Amino acid sequence: MLAVDREGRVLDANPAARRFADGAVGLADLVAAIQTQMPRFVPERWRGEISLRDPRGNPVVLDCEVIVHTGPIHWSAWCRDITESSRVQSALAHQATHDALTGLPNRTLFSRRVAEAIERSRRDDRDLAVMYVDIDRLKDVNDTLGHDFGDVLITTIARRLAVNTRPGDVVGRVGGDEFVVLCERTDDEDTALDVARRMCSALAAPVVLRGIEVASGASVGVATSRGLGASTSSLDAAQQLIQNADTAMYHAKARGGGASALFDEVMRDEAFRRARLAVDLERAVADRRLHLEFQPIVRAHDSRLVACEALLRWEHPTEGLLAPASFIDLAEQSGLIVPIGDWVLDDAARTLARWMDEGRVNRKFRVHVNVSARQVADPHFVEKVSTISGLHGLSPANIALEFDETLLGRDDTLRTLQSLHRIGVQLTIDHFGRGGSSLTTLRNGPADHVKLDASLTGTVGFGDDSLFRSVVQLVHALAASVVAEHVTSASQHERLRTLGCDYLQGHHIGRPARAEMFWAGVNSVGD
Repeated sequence: MLAVDREGRVLDANPAARRFADGAVGLADLVAAIQTQMPRFVPERWRGEISLRDPRGNPVVLDCEVIVHTGPIHWSAWCRDITESSRVQSALAHQATHDALTGLPNRTLFSRRVAEAIERSRRDDRDLAVMYVDIDRLKDVNDTLGHDFGDVLITTIARRLAVNTRPGDVVGRVGGDEFVVLCERTDDEDTALDVARRMCSALAAPVVLRGIEVASGASVGVATSRGLGASTSSLDAAQQLIQNADTAMYHAKARGGGASALFDEVMRDEAFRRARLAVDLERAVADRRLHLEFQPIVRAHDSRLVACEALLRWEHPTEGLLAPASFIDLAEQSGLIVPIGDWVLDDAARTLARWMDEGRVNRKFRVHVNVSARQVADPHFVEKVSTISGLHGLSPANIALEFDETLLGRDDTLRTLQSLHRIGVQLTIDHFGRGGSSLTTLRNGPADHVKLDASLTGTVGFGDDSLFRSVVQLVHALAASVVAEHVTSASQHERLRTLGCDYLQGHHIGRPARAEMFWAGVNSVGD
């Protein structure tokens, strides 16, 4: 406690005040801090926080209650040192609004900054832009090199974004591989796109992670405030602007990565459609409105039916018949992919068991079923496959699981695939040749079949087939068989057979059909 006259002289100070002043700031500095930081006119009483620094420059925070007097004592103050609790509160507030890894604003703080910027833009009649940045191939780095390397990549990307944006722009991190950038005073869309292109260029340069050079890149979605309703609250408008940029980012990503895209009304309509489709999909799963179609797979040398692929279909009430490409990413995002995948596996096994009971196929016939990374990562997946095959009286070898080759590069999914292989389940690498396929990955993982993508099979017969023949020979050298998909003509059929493919699939072989119609177009079944 201390008492001060109208000249600012200390008339009285209790021992606690003197000890604090001797060890921290001095009585004169303490009085000066209180007089300058409390309101100029205090009628009777005021309470608040006073901030000052000790001789070493460290911050000191006091909780002070000031009482104004009319006699010789002008004012008196009771002060409590709250420096430590204030430091803890500040740290907690920072943690609540900033990303722990990069120190950048998180979604909460970034949304607040965008809302404040929208208020300024409305007042000044100037546009602003939000950019949503998705880092390409971060998942590959995490899966192949480990999350420590992924964290180094994230912090490197954060520094590059800070360097390659304008002074005053706000960079935030809102997800594992997602960053956002707020750019004020972007008077036209070209300015915003120029910033986005500059970011794409900067992020495309390889990153060296502890001596390992890793290719990186980013997809950037851009949305401007032009067209946002003036009657909408600034916070709602901020959320809408961020969502618009996110939608544009997915369009940029669909172009193959390393690109930018500007949000427009077509994207908005597509976003609404997909949101509606996601709700409809949930209902379709609950109401069992999904069904399977089966496409034949034949031996190349004699065209005899030896297998089929179970293909998921959705008969949407307004969109018509939808293939997985139209909705499988929605299932992945919502988590529905696991129950859908379980149902597909069970229904495919049930259908095959019925065909065996009817004498249509022998006990060596197999059904190919596509599985997702999320399914294979399930620690109970091996048990599920074993239980379903046993429940329907099938051997594990009657089930051929098709998966993307990236699953061979992840420790968790690779272990599951190895366990499935050990119990006799057939494994098929799907879409081999699409994108950056690796024979090294193929060599290190279990595979009974390799299904060549249409990007490879579609070129057969239109020039030099030596590269295709080499791929077939390499797959055979790894003791796996080759399945050529998207076979569309008799001439292609014959050429693929000549080049050494073991199995063929495509519209020339047979179109997908429901189980009850499947046998109408089948000529012969293999031994």
